[in-house]
Amino acid sequence: MMENTFSVERAEDSSGFLLWQVTSLWQQKIKKVLNEKYQLNHSQFVIMTSIHWLTLHNNEVTQVSLAQHTKMESMNVSQVLKSLQSKNYIIRREHPTDTRAKIVFLSLTGEQLIKQAIVDVDIVDKNFFKKLGKIDPFNHSLLKLIQANF
Repeated sequence: MMENTFSVERAEDSSGFLLWQVTSLWQQKIKKVLNEKYQLNHSQFVIMTSIHWLTLHNNEVTQVSLAQHTKMESMNVSQVLKSLQSKNYIIRREHPTDTRAKIVFLSLTGEQLIKQAIVDVDIVDKNFFKKLGKIDPFNHSLLKLIQANF
């Protein structure tokens, strides 16, 4: 018999593996809606949604603020912004005080698209997570993990 190198007896006792499985299942459902209806990938959706959210809350939107808000790596944010700009979903303008930064806005087309996509993704989220019953304790636990690791 081989030596067990794992700290758990069963795979379902591994929090990381369970999180991986749940994330994979959830992302498959999100991907289906985003790809079929909007021709967006999940990263593009998250960046566009974050631009919309930050703009609504009167925050200046830059690549740095998007990376902080989404917890994505800055290089990934940059690549997603380039792809969104090529689709004419976003506009980048020179920052008034920081010559290294650009301010990011949704184009009119991008804003219309993301408003529709947000509604559809919200439905997917509600249907997926309603199986937990009360969602607040789950969200609180996720926030604790984010705050402890960022």
